[in-house]
Amino acid sequence: MSNQLATVGNATTMNLNSVIYQNIVESPYLRTLGDLSTFQEIVAEAQRNVKSMEPFLKGTTPSTAWVLMYKFWTLPLTVRQLENLIEHPHSVFLRGIGFLYLRYVCKPDQLWDWLGPFLEDDQEITLQAGVKSVHSTIGKMCYMLLNDQKFLGQILPRIPVLVMRELEKKLEPYADAGRAKAGQRDHFKKERSDHRDRDRDRGSGRGSGGGGRRDDVNRSSRYDRDNRSRSRSRDRGRGGREYDDYRSSRRRSYSRSRSRSRDRYRDSRRDDYRRSRSRSPGRR
Repeated sequence: MSNQLATVGNATTMNLNSVIYQNIVESPYLRTLGDLSTFQEIVAEAQRNVKSMEPFLKGTTPSTAWVLMYKFWTLPLTVRQLENLIEHPHSVFLRGIGFLYLRYVCKPDQLWDWLGPFLEDDQEITLQAGVKSVHSTIGKMCYMLLNDQKFLGQILPRIPVLVMRELEKKLEPYADAGRAKAGQRDHFKKERSDHRDRDRDRGSGRGSGGGGRRDDVNRSSRYDRDNRSRSRSRDRGRGGREYDDYRSSRRRSYSRSRSRSRDRYRDSRRDDYRRSRSRSPGRR
């Protein structure tokens, strides 16, 4: 290899997508790195501050690792410097930055020569920090960079079809070792499983049989709801019949009352007529 790395793509953006590139070049952290002009100074900065490999820390704030990767690009790095990064004896994150740098700017047909020899490297690296942390190894990270179209949500530069076919053949023996996409998913599953185990332990710590009590409460609640539902159904049926009987009774009572009122009215009118006739002068 010559001392100059053969690169492809956009010499300004480093082939980064527009969102993360814009956030990197506008980040206050990049401005603080203005005085760093040598490879060794940037390496020292990375050793002090890089703790994980995710692209963003919070919201649209780019991570230290990705800002420093772009800072390396502004030098740019020579072949010898890249070899020093990916074989760095003291910082796994400098190694990760080196591999990520290569994936973004290296010629696709040279990627295997750079990343292939490290597929069995089992040095652990934190890909994502925080509550939902993701841990991996250098070997698995290299597999993801060669095999996947994205790395931690960021689109990687496209690899030509013919080159990708050759890479897939070379990667096949490593798939069973957990270096496929499922490897990254397994990390997420493990994290979720660990969180569920901790939650279960905390729940059981409040008292033995806590889970059983919760099941009993749930069953009791369902039983109560079913009983209330059946009770309401019976009440509606019983209430409907009672209401019909009441309505029929009211109709009969009203009819009898109307009949008695009419009879009393007729009797009263007849008596009034008779009295008026008896008082009439013409009848004397």
